[in-house]
Amino acid sequence: MPPHSSSHLRRNAAAYCVLLVGLLLTAASAAYVQQSIHERRLHRFDGAVHDGVLSLLQRLELNQSLLQGVHGLFTGSRFVTREEFDAYLESLELNRSFPEMEGIGFARWLRPEDMARYDAKVRSGQEPGHPVWPPGPREAYTAIIMMNPLDARTQRGLGFDMLTEPHRRAAMLRALGTRRQAATHKVRLIQGWEDAAGRVGIVIFIPVYTRTPPPCAPHRKPARLRLPPLAMEDLMSELRFIGFQETIDLEVYDGTEVRDDALLYASSLPASRGPPSSSRT
Repeated sequence: MPPHSSSHLRRNAAAYCVLLVGLLLTAASAAYVQQSIHERRLHRFDGAVHDGVLSLLQRLELNQSLLQGVHGLFTGSRFVTREEFDAYLESLELNRSFPEMEGIGFARWLRPEDMARYDAKVRSGQEPGHPVWPPGPREAYTAIIMMNPLDARTQRGLGFDMLTEPHRRAAMLRALGTRRQAATHKVRLIQGWEDAAGRVGIVIFIPVYTRTPPPCAPHRKPARLRLPPLAMEDLMSELRFIGFQETIDLEVYDGTEVRDDALLYASSLPASRGPPSSSRT
């Protein structure tokens, strides 16, 4: 090092030390500010996650409470006509208050020996309903005999034997066995079967027994079941929490594993997303 350079450093050592300390303090302050901003973002994100989960649970509980109220219509009457069923549900304004509901249906449980009489009464107009489908011999049958709202889309479910679909069957038997509400795993809703993409969601069942159900096997119990199919896309559109669909993407899966075949809802397509700065399961 030339003599004039070393002497320059000695004369200005204090100034360089002050500059170095200032740079270090600036770097430390910047790191502290960045860390504080990151922690605040995480705090806001965690708050949004909490609000989102709470909003979804509250919406599901609201649907369950509605179904429990419809249960009272049947338990308080020996026989509910289609007119009474429609009048009660229309008073609830489902399309406005519960857009996620494809409708509320009432299904009858039928034993093989009941089938001929049931079909005869349905075809003659003596009893509301629709011939059971799909056809074929089984140990027990169900038939959706009422649905509200009933339109060109929902009426396709009338007469459907839900015991022929594994997820619906499992939920129905669980509801009968526990006498409580039971939900299916992810299913394709009947009303969307003609759609190539298919509307997916869940179906909730609650059993309605006769006054004194005999202690016998589920397929022998004189029971009926009420069911609302819930379309997940419409259910999620009712959620309200800060950041949802603006800065926060949400995915809902059936079960505890993140798998494509278990995906019930995604607020955006994976191809449209960048790498997330934060995520929670």
